[in-house]
Amino acid sequence: MSETLGAATLFFSYVKLFIENTDPYLNGKLNFFDDLVMELKEHKRSIIQNVVDKMKDVLDYHANHTTEFDWDGGQRKDSPFVLILKTLILFHKILVSHLSTHPNDLKSLSTIITTMYSDKMKICVRSLQRTGLSRKAIRNLKEDVVLVSNYFQKWLNLLNEFDCLSVYNCFDECFVVV
Repeated sequence: MSETLGAATLFFSYVKLFIENTDPYLNGKLNFFDDLVMELKEHKRSIIQNVVDKMKDVLDYHANHTTEFDWDGGQRKDSPFVLILKTLILFHKILVSHLSTHPNDLKSLSTIITTMYSDKMKICVRSLQRTGLSRKAIRNLKEDVVLVSNYFQKWLNLLNEFDCLSVYNCFDECFVVV
């Protein structure tokens, strides 16, 4: 999608430039092309915002189950942090496959989504601090936090100015290391 929008934008810009250079009379009178380029850019921004909104909905759904999850004996594969991470992994795979030829768009969108997820996970860790988790639950939570931090480190090349240890540091601030 990004490739198509980028190619169309570039194409219309070149067509306008070609026509203006071919017929000086039309120089400055081809506002239609400028309007078309602006509409394509706005459409691209709209698509990006829709992706961010959908990813936020998925994040909120999983994050709402953080305090309800049985951190002592619940299935590790079903922990909210693991489910959030699975969503992020899928998202990053899709982004890389569709935006690999547009590194700026890839970095921008990856950073927006990963930062949003990281911030929400820190809120979840803080909310768990107030629930009085057992030592086993804290160990399980730490395993998930370490897993998330490891993936964030793997994605550093896709992110702009991102603290990949932010969730881990939040965990350390909230819980005595077990």
